[in-house]
Amino acid sequence: MELVQNVENLIKENHLFEVGERIIVALSGGPDSMALLHILHTLSSNWNFKLIAVHINHQFRGIEADQEETLVQQWCNELQVPCEIGKIDVPAYIEQTGKNAQVAAREKRYEFLYQIAEQYSSSKITLAHHADDQAETILMRLIRGTGPEGLTGISMRRMENRMQFIRPLLRIYKSEILSYCHQNQLKYTQDSSNLQKKYFRNEIRLDVIPYLKKYNHKLEQSLNRLSDMMTEEQSYLEQETDKYFKKIIKKNNYGFYFSRKTFISLHIALQRRLIKLILSYLCSGHYSFEYKTIEICRVAIEQNRTSTMHLDISEQIFFIREYDQVEFSNQKKIQENLSFSYKVEENTTQLEVFEANLLFEFAAESASKSDLDSLIKGQSNTEVIFDMNQLIFPLSIRNRKPGDRIKLKGLNGTKKVKDIFIDEKIPPSMREKIPLLVDAKQQVLWIPGIRVSSHAEMEEKTSRILHIQYKNSIL
Repeated sequence: MELVQNVENLIKENHLFEVGERIIVALSGGPDSMALLHILHTLSSNWNFKLIAVHINHQFRGIEADQEETLVQQWCNELQVPCEIGKIDVPAYIEQTGKNAQVAAREKRYEFLYQIAEQYSSSKITLAHHADDQAETILMRLIRGTGPEGLTGISMRRMENRMQFIRPLLRIYKSEILSYCHQNQLKYTQDSSNLQKKYFRNEIRLDVIPYLKKYNHKLEQSLNRLSDMMTEEQSYLEQETDKYFKKIIKKNNYGFYFSRKTFISLHIALQRRLIKLILSYLCSGHYSFEYKTIEICRVAIEQNRTSTMHLDISEQIFFIREYDQVEFSNQKKIQENLSFSYKVEENTTQLEVFEANLLFEFAAESASKSDLDSLIKGQSNTEVIFDMNQLIFPLSIRNRKPGDRIKLKGLNGTKKVKDIFIDEKIPPSMREKIPLLVDAKQQVLWIPGIRVSSHAEMEEKTSRILHIQYKNSIL
C-alpha cells in the first residue's frame, strides 16, 4: 500500500482535502481514474470521505464507450460509491457549434461535473492527471512556445468558478499506477482514441518522448522537476508583481496609470509581468496576450525617442504615453474641446472649477511690509499673491485659448502658454483642463501650480493684496 501512503502524504502536505469532505471523482474507466477512486476509497476509512463518482459517455466510440460505462457502474457498485452517468451527444454538439472534438468534449464534460458537484453540494472535483501527463504538458508547451508561467504545467490545485479541481496523482507516474492496478486486481479499459496520432498529445506520448529518452532516460522526471521549480519561482514573482502593482500602479475611471520613470527603474521581468497583469485586469474574458504584445508596450514605455505616444493594444485596450505618465485604458482618448470660464469679482471668496476638479479660495487683505515678507517666504506652488491695486477686475478663471501668452519675471517680452505646457511636459490630454487666471484685459496672471506672471507683483508700496490658493489638484 505504498502508493496509497504516498498519495495521503501529498494530500496532507498540500492540504488538498479535509476530513469528512464530499468529493466528486471524475471516473473515465481508464487505469488512472479507477486507481484514484480505489485510493480515495481506501483512505476513506480514516478520512471519512463522501465520494461521488461521475462518468461521462461522450458517445464518440459506440460500443466501446457503452462497455466502459458498464464497467464503471459495476466498479462503483462494488465499492458502494454513488455513480452519476452523463450521456452527452458530443458529436451533435460539435456539428452545432463547429468546435473541435477535444474542446467540445471538455466543455460538455466540465459542464456535467459542475452540475453534479452542485447537486451534491461539493466544492471539489478530483481528476486523475499524473506525472506523465505533467511531463507531456510541459513538453507540448515548450514546442509550441511558452513563457515561465507555462512551464509550471498542470496545477495540483486550481480554482475555477468557485470550484476547486484537485489532482492527487500529479506526482505519481503511470508505471506506479499500472502496478497498483495489477496488485489490487483493478479492472480498467483502454481508450482506443489514445492511440490516434491525430491528437498532438498522443504524438508527444507515443513518438516524441520515446525518441528524446534516448538522450535522457529520465526525461519525465526532468520535466516534472522543471515544473516544480517553475511553480515556486512563479509564485514568488507573482508576489513581487502584486507588491509593485499596489506600490506604483494607480487606478482611474478608465484603467490604470503610472510613472514611466518609476516603471523603467524596475527589472525587465517585473516590467513584463506588470504589463501582463494590467492587461488581464482590463480585458474581459480569458484572453491571453502574446509576448509580442507585452514587449511592444514595454519598449514603447522605455524608449526615449518620443515623449507622447498612442497605441491600440486590442479593440478594447488603449495605450497612452504622455511624458512621464503612462496609461492603459478601456477608453480611447480623444482630445476634448473643453471651454470653461468663471468670473472672479473683488468680493469673490470661493470658486469651484468643476472641469479641473479644483477649488479656489480668494482673500482680499490689507498688508504691511512685514506681512508681505512673511507671506512671500511662506508661499507654496498652490498659492499666489498679487498687488490688488494693480489688478484689473473682473478676473476670470478659464482654460487656455490660442495665442495665450504670459509675462514672466526676468524674461523680456512674453512666452506662449502652449510652450510652457510643452516645457513642463504637461500631457496633451490634460492641457485643456488646466485653468488660467486672467484679468479683464485677458492678460494671463497665473497658471496654477506651474507659472505666475510678473504682472501685479507686490511692491514696497503695496497696501492691499489678493491671496489665492487652490485644493484638489489634477496636476
